[in-house]
Amino acid sequence: MIWRLFTTYLCLIAIFAASPALANEKGKIPRFASLKSNKVHARAGPGTQYPIKWVYQKKGLPLEIIYEFEGWRRVRDMKGDKAWVHNTLLSGQRTAIIKAEKTTALYKRKDLSLPNNKVIASLAGGLVVRVESCDPKVCEIDAGSAKGYIKKELLWGIYPNEQIK
Repeated sequence: MIWRLFTTYLCLIAIFAASPALANEKGKIPRFASLKSNKVHARAGPGTQYPIKWVYQKKGLPLEIIYEFEGWRRVRDMKGDKAWVHNTLLSGQRTAIIKAEKTTALYKRKDLSLPNNKVIASLAGGLVVRVESCDPKVCEIDAGSAKGYIKKELLWGIYPNEQIK
């Protein structure tokens, strides 16, 4: 009897561990994703029968997934606007938007407090960058022409407690 209960328990653990929604970040809500192309329709509801509210026109733009329904994702952008996007138009590639009002510095070394840490680029607010990694306070990013480190708080598309490796 105990052996059967133990076997059933192990089977249930295996089923839950194999579930994509529970086994990895992809099923976690909320989470960030990015756009796969330069033209993505943002719809009023989860289906092509719903009207297009607007069109996102920036490949790599980060969006926060806040709800899932079948193949559709309810997303929120940096402005707080919400719409529905089909999951095939989203990528797991992590990106972020520079939140600075004007520009911010991109540093060569991870330890931003070093007095000799060289500024390698000045990044404009609103720029979309690829996120390579993040620790509790600093992220390594690829801004296209420059790769370096920036304070996490200057990025939209990364949660404050999130770490990316």
